[in-house]
Amino acid sequence: MPFLDKTVRELVQVTYSVVVLPYHHGVWEVTKILPYIQDLCRTNDTYCDLYLDYQWFCLLNRNWLLGDKARSSDNIIQTWTATVAARFFLDRDYLRTLFKSTTDNHNSEMRARTMFKYAAHRGVSGSPTYFMNEVMVDNIPETSQDWWKL
Repeated sequence: MPFLDKTVRELVQVTYSVVVLPYHHGVWEVTKILPYIQDLCRTNDTYCDLYLDYQWFCLLNRNWLLGDKARSSDNIIQTWTATVAARFFLDRDYLRTLFKSTTDNHNSEMRARTMFKYAAHRGVSGSPTYFMNEVMVDNIPETSQDWWKL
């Protein structure tokens, strides 16, 4: 459907920013896998759904990730990479390379930091937070009808 000589798809941009609160136990390790998933999507679009699927999977597993304070970062990495590899048919050993600067080919540490800094700079301080056309939406629509009213 043309609009201003472009299709709606060309005019609408959806961006997901993950706001990692580094002081939450277990969250940083989970987030460092996202840059790899983004790179998978860039090289093969069949992996693009994995980005949102992975985020949903993280939410479903948040209780054990956030709740078990006795786990060390190394233990979380070992357990989480095995869990993610089994769920999404990814290579567990390759996922573990994302956590060492000498073996990480995706610059995961810096990209995870950039995700946090970008969102914090934009004013995100809680979840969920929404922006439309670079403007923060104060009253977040909860239904599709509410979104149409914007």
